[in-house]
Amino acid sequence: MPMPAPRRIASVTVMLLAAFGAYACGDDDDDDRPHVAVLECSGTCSCDAQTRSCSCSGGTDCVLAGEGNVTFSCDGNASCGLTCTTDCNIICPGTTGCVAESGARASFECQGNATCEFTCNADCKVRCTGAAQCLVTCSDVETCDLGDCRGSTDCGNGVFACGRACP
Repeated sequence: MPMPAPRRIASVTVMLLAAFGAYACGDDDDDDRPHVAVLECSGTCSCDAQTRSCSCSGGTDCVLAGEGNVTFSCDGNASCGLTCTTDCNIICPGTTGCVAESGARASFECQGNATCEFTCNADCKVRCTGAAQCLVTCSDVETCDLGDCRGSTDCGNGVFACGRACP
């Protein structure tokens, strides 16, 4: 049976890290902080080493690796597919939204009137603000913090709807 796309992307991420190491956005060997690394990106992605952030434009599908406080965003009215390893802040502003997946210690935020789908594979926090609509899938419901998920509804099987109806 084929592996689902988000798990396939995560598997590719681990294999790429192990086999090739990561190439970093703004890599600076004199800096002791862990670096932000874009492992794969179909579209436009730009990074800033000082702010430890990367942003992508519409129609982009990126895999980002990072440790520490890393921010990954989908800009403007873009629609992005984002995957991050650990310690990530994923922000989806604008009117279109994004589909995002992350590992441990993630923070997801859907703003404006965006429509977002988040997959939390470990402990995470979810913010669904304004008129945003979110669908959140939690691998472990005990580690998903949906405190800022407006009107959270349990749809069953670890899926929650915020500011919208269950699918």
